[in-house]
Amino acid sequence: MLVAACGGGGGGGGGGAAKGGLVAPGGVSLLPPAGAVTPPNPGGFASDAAYFTDAVFEEVYDRSLDELGRIGAMLRVPGASGAAELLNAETYAVQANALPVARGASIRASATARGRSFAARAADYELWSVDSTRTGGPHDVAAWLPRVDVEFGAQTVFFDASISSSVSAARPFGVMQLDYAGAADAASLGAPGFSGSFASYGGSKSASGFRVFEAAGDLTAVPAPGERASEVQAAVELDVSGASGRARVFRRERFDDGGGDSGIVASEWLLEFDADTVVRSRDGAPAEAFSRAAPERHAWSYGLYAPGGPDAGERIDVANGLGVRTAGGVRGWLGPFGLWFPPGVTVLDGDDVVHDAWGASEEVHYTVRRAPGRLVRMTKNTLDLTELDDQVFEWFETDAMLGTTTLYEVTYDSMASAWTKLAVFDEPSSAFVALTPTELVDIASEGALPLYSTALGGPVAFVDGNTYVTWYELEIVDGSDPVFGGGATELELFGFMDCLRSGLTAAEVEAGDIELADATDPTDGHRFVFAQSDLTLYHDPTKTGMPLERVGLADGEVPASGLFAWGMTSGPLIAASSVPSGTVEGVWDVDELYVWETGANAWNAFGGLVDMGGDFVDVPLPARFAYRHSTLRDRNASAAYDGRCFVLEFDRTHGVVGFPRVGYDLDGDTEPDRFVPAVSLADGVMLGPIGSEAVVKAVELEEWLTPDAGYAGALTVFAANDLVVPDVRDYTTPAIGTAPVVVQPPRVVSGEIVGPLVVE
Repeated sequence: MLVAACGGGGGGGGGGAAKGGLVAPGGVSLLPPAGAVTPPNPGGFASDAAYFTDAVFEEVYDRSLDELGRIGAMLRVPGASGAAELLNAETYAVQANALPVARGASIRASATARGRSFAARAADYELWSVDSTRTGGPHDVAAWLPRVDVEFGAQTVFFDASISSSVSAARPFGVMQLDYAGAADAASLGAPGFSGSFASYGGSKSASGFRVFEAAGDLTAVPAPGERASEVQAAVELDVSGASGRARVFRRERFDDGGGDSGIVASEWLLEFDADTVVRSRDGAPAEAFSRAAPERHAWSYGLYAPGGPDAGERIDVANGLGVRTAGGVRGWLGPFGLWFPPGVTVLDGDDVVHDAWGASEEVHYTVRRAPGRLVRMTKNTLDLTELDDQVFEWFETDAMLGTTTLYEVTYDSMASAWTKLAVFDEPSSAFVALTPTELVDIASEGALPLYSTALGGPVAFVDGNTYVTWYELEIVDGSDPVFGGGATELELFGFMDCLRSGLTAAEVEAGDIELADATDPTDGHRFVFAQSDLTLYHDPTKTGMPLERVGLADGEVPASGLFAWGMTSGPLIAASSVPSGTVEGVWDVDELYVWETGANAWNAFGGLVDMGGDFVDVPLPARFAYRHSTLRDRNASAAYDGRCFVLEFDRTHGVVGFPRVGYDLDGDTEPDRFVPAVSLADGVMLGPIGSEAVVKAVELEEWLTPDAGYAGALTVFAANDLVVPDVRDYTTPAIGTAPVVVQPPRVVSGEIVGPLVVE
């Protein structure tokens, strides 16, 4: 662990901070975490291997932190931009992963077509400009972060930090002054959409702590319907030992959620803690006690390390992608899930782009290829029904008579050998509503169930009579795919169920009227052609090749509502040689099938690059593999998911992805309000397609303290009342001017520093 509390860590790729570079806190925590846990040595790793030396960011989560809004994200900027390592490197560019969903928030996107989209995990970046300088005094970090804010629209976040002392065991929050504001431009900073300040202080011979002030909107103004304003004031103080302290978080907000002006609503959290216990109270309620002795830890991201050989214990670099630049100087990215450019930037099929990575000696030109959808190859893997362990799946049931489609949560009941509907999706609330009583699925009449599972990595299928479900390896088909070998320019496919129609209008998509009639005979399926020339799927209604009709939306049609406004995915399409001889439901049992994704949104479209030789640039998808969890592999020794199977992937940003989030009710209102990964792996666990390709270590963690209902100690929250919280007078408008234009390629991409460090 880097430090005892909110340690920041740099961008990676070059070891520790450069001489003179100071390390800022990487987040907020109202008290220090329990402390570092030395990971086990799984393979004789050297003591200086990255597995042991890589920094770990660990914080204590408390419900009062939810009031602090944006400051947690702001404090990640220095580390994510490599500010300590790239000291005095002149103003440089950072291509940083955007985080549209806050840590701990619910992710229900799988219940929509967007969540089911193959591109749901496509790259989403922000392009920052960063200036990290120090000439003997404080380390100054200025950053300009263009982003689209949920509340305030297109903004630039102006970030101005002055770091006087690094985070350390003696200074758990460092010594730092940060001011930030979100505004349309520098001229608008006098009236920002949101703003805030963070000030940390203290040292080894005095108390330490930090103060936070955040404001959004105008509390003095009557809000219009849908508007909200808020102010947050927080103060945290630790004693000289760093183990004991107190905290106060005060929030005021005013809003109109459709019921009129709420007036100013105030709430206050008070906390006091020592080395063993935390006591906490909200709005004068009786204090609750929590033990610090054995916290529950939730891992948000992992490092991957070589299990043996000459690089044993060193970081494994997961394939990422290729940075490119348009003729107008706009930078984009080709990743395994598609092509990304900033919002509002139009890059057309046939456009020329340039790859010019930082430090490269020459430019490399590519041609952009666009298509209105993507063809996804799905290769069969199986999992026995006996291994499902009450996993929950999502299933669209279509009523042909009524012309309706309903989304359900279903599970397999091994005792009854039957599929059961557990809940139905309510579109207005975007939530599943439990069915009471549950209902059986008429599997005999359905024949097959096309399912979706977050735990099994996406599409899943069950065919009536089988003793297993099928999950899939996924791959995008591009113009260099082997299916076009031997001079072939088309891929002939047949579909039997849930086949998308051609020339769809927005009204038809909004009503859910998007499919051709299902075929009932395996010899009479719908014929489709996927063309190499434009990477587009066409329906051949006459089965003669004339006319061919583009599958999906008609030109200019943009649906605005309904489940399929996010996009549409066809049922299974198979090659002629794979057509089943029995029932049409047998298509779900073939070894290889295809689906077509399309829609009016950027994430529905195919985007790729072709090199000067005419070949598509291949950015491999992450390998997918089945993983069976056990109590021995669980960080918290929990048996909750013992024996449960998950389909996982190695991911550059998070190390390992695939564990679904589960919700916890922390305030007793019966509704979950904090969502964390279902599983947190223990350090030293080996993973991979054959089970031993990589060793994992958690590098981002949060601790949950254990309720202590029987606490009878002397701690109270009264001392926290004396803490002075900051106000608007503690905020200073960032005086860093307009964002500078950086013409060089990014120095930092996805947290990895490109090129040598700048050492002063």
